[in-house]
Order: sequence, then C-alpha cells, then structure tokens
Amino acid sequence: MTLPFHTLNEVDITGKKCLVRVDFNSPIVDGKIADDSRIRMHSETLRYMSERGARIVVIAHQGRPGSEDFTDLSMHAEALRKYVSSNVSFVNDITGEKAKSSIQKLKDGEILVLDNIRKHPDELLKKTPEELAKTELVQELSRLTELYVNDAFAAAHRAQTSLVGFPQVMPSVAGLIMEREVRALTRVQNGDRPLALLLGGTKIDDSLDVARFFIERDKVDYIMPGGLLTTVVIAAQGVSIGEINMGVLEKFKVEHLIKSTATLLEKSQAWVNIIDVAIDIEGKRVEVPIDDPRINKYQIKDIGSKTSEAFVEVINKAKTTFINGPMGVYENEEFQLGTQKVFTGIAESDTFSVAGGGHTLAALVLLNLTDKFSFVSSGGGALIEFIKGKTLPAIEALIRAKNR
Repeated sequence: MTLPFHTLNEVDITGKKCLVRVDFNSPIVDGKIADDSRIRMHSETLRYMSERGARIVVIAHQGRPGSEDFTDLSMHAEALRKYVSSNVSFVNDITGEKAKSSIQKLKDGEILVLDNIRKHPDELLKKTPEELAKTELVQELSRLTELYVNDAFAAAHRAQTSLVGFPQVMPSVAGLIMEREVRALTRVQNGDRPLALLLGGTKIDDSLDVARFFIERDKVDYIMPGGLLTTVVIAAQGVSIGEINMGVLEKFKVEHLIKSTATLLEKSQAWVNIIDVAIDIEGKRVEVPIDDPRINKYQIKDIGSKTSEAFVEVINKAKTTFINGPMGVYENEEFQLGTQKVFTGIAESDTFSVAGGGHTLAALVLLNLTDKFSFVSSGGGALIEFIKGKTLPAIEALIRAKNR
C-alpha cells in the first residue's frame, strides 16, 4: 500500500538532528506515571532511530495547563530509559539557551527529551498551519534540527503547533507508529470483506458515526452493538427499557440518539440482533431475553451469553473486524462475560482485528488479550476521526510536506 506521506525508513538519518513528536501523555497518579504504555510504544521508533545514529530531540505533551496532570517530562524521560539502550537526557527548557545548548551537544544515537511542549505559549495557539510555522517555537527548533518525525498518531486529530507547524518548513516524515496506524486503519476502510464492526463502550455518538460512515458507503457486512449502544438499539426497536435504563442514557446524554439509531437500523441489514442481555438484580448477573419485562426495572449492564455466541459466530465469518469499546461493564466481574467471550472469540479467529479506544485497551489488558489482536491502535479521538474518513490535521501536514 502506497502512503501519501514520506516515512522514516525512506530517509538516511545517520548523524542527523531529528525532531520527533511523540505522544507521551500518560495517566499521573500521586505524582507518578501510572501507565507508561505510550512511552513503551514510542520507544520502538526512538530505538530504531538511535540504532541508526540519529541525534534525537523528543517533543511531547503531558496534560493541559491548569490540570492536575500538567507536569514536566522528567518522569517520562526516566521511563524511556527502561526501553532504550542509548543515552537519554532531559532538559527543563524548550526553546531557551539550555535547550539549544543540549541539542547542539547531542551525539549520534543520543536522545534528548525537551520539557512539556504545552508549557510553550505557541503550542496551543489557534491559527493556520502557515501562521503557526512562523511562531518562535517552530522557527527556533527548526533551525536546530534537520528532519521532523511525527509519530504521535493519538494526537493527529489536533491542529497544534508541534503537530502542523514544523512540516511547513522542514523535511518531514511519519514515524513507525504513525505509519503502522495509518496502514492498519486504511485496511479496515478498504480491506477484505466481510467487514464486521463491534461498537461498544459509552461513546454512542462515535459508534453511530462509524456505523453511519460504513452504511452510507455500503462497506459493512455486520454491525454488533455492545455497551451502551445495546440499550440504545433495544430502545430504538420500540422495546420499553424503563426509567432506570433511560436514566443511564440521560446520564451519558445520549437519549436523543434513540431516534437516529432507529433510522440507521432501517437503513442497513448489517445489524446483528441482540438476543439477550444481562441485567443487574441486587448486584448479581441475570440474563434475560430483550422482551423480558424485568428490563423495565433493572439496569442493563452487559450483552447476554446467546448474544455473545451470535457475535462470535459472525466474527468467524468476517475477514476484517474493527472493535471500539467493551460489551458491558467489564470492570465488574459479574458483567465481564460478554466482553470476555467476544474479545476471546476475536483473538481465536482468523479475522484481521483492529481495536482502539481507552476502555477497549483496558479490557484487553485485563483479559490478557492485547498481543492476540492483529493491531491495537494508540488513538482515541484520532482513531474515530480517521476511521470515519475525516482528514486529520497532523497527517494532512505530512502529506503537504511530501507534495512540496
């Protein structure tokens, strides 16, 4: 598959000072990084570059100004040292003299992590890429480096200075993670049929947007609703879900989506029927068919066993499967069964499986299935935007850099 932008393996990086935008944004608990999976992920690109003699300047963000997790990147540099064999240093500066001096002193293979890029006032400016290219942030760092590498797919849907400004003035390529994400998600969009969509979790608007995108282009064969979408679909079919379940939809501000869901159900035969669900009766899992009147009294918290089996049967027919969201309240063992059965079914099938979204990844880790999926995306918002066919600003910047 030919990509519309240049990639890291197309250029000679030996001895070159390379500015690498990664996404190190991590959960911070009690002042410490609680999960360094994103740092570990990007270490693959940084290790690749270091082994080829690049002089690497890393830029990344952590939190937002004013938020509790808005910190410097010293902890991130420390975490990175666990995953690379080269020298990793940190400087609490971005475009000042300390940063400039540290960049100039870099030797082949060494990695320098600059401070949180969002500490620089230019990073969050609301301007065009051309205007952002003229900022101090871009002008200063582009003078000190020779190649820009964007590896931050998870932030690619944002039009921030460090993501779209540098490709205006520097030779620019996609890093290994960025390249891999685009290849995998493009394969979902244009891949082998039958295509199955497994849409769970609580972000119903995203799920419906994905379903709508594929339905309108007649590119989907099976749509399996899980998570909160299960309740919405049941309501859209005219089944009474009671005050308790309507209250849940109102809590997540998605009750207004019942009508549009009904329209989508009418537009496509790809929807796989929900046969049964698991309701919560005094903290215990009770499986009932969707026409059981107890749905009016108790909260739906998972798909049922029969529905899980139907989903797995469909997955075994699919050549490509996109997964966004768990099937129920997987954090509670009583309501983990649907997610466990379906995700395990995907892992054991021959389908090309692409999974994404924060809760999806957490469920995969909990079930120890992460390594058994074909591809696990690092993106949340970027993943959904890309899969819906939207143009991501950071990727568009790389494309324009190639065309120039």
